[in-house]
Amino acid sequence: MRIMYRVRQFWRTITAKTDPLELEKALALLTPSQAVLFSSLQPGEQYHALVMVHKLVDQGESQPDLLVAALLHDVG
Repeated sequence: MRIMYRVRQFWRTITAKTDPLELEKALALLTPSQAVLFSSLQPGEQYHALVMVHKLVDQGESQPDLLVAALLHDVG
């Protein structure tokens, strides 16, 4: 059901907690200006971006530009 998907998505967004160590690792991948953009995201968006990076790494991806794109894909 689409509505249940959206309810769960909303709930994850408002309850998301990012691990400070994970944030530190993410920020290390970014230039200072990219870090400002990432920091402007809502906590739920940051959490989602970190999940995307983990999924890529779990699939064997390590290309820095791809990981940066995953971190910033919701900017704008």
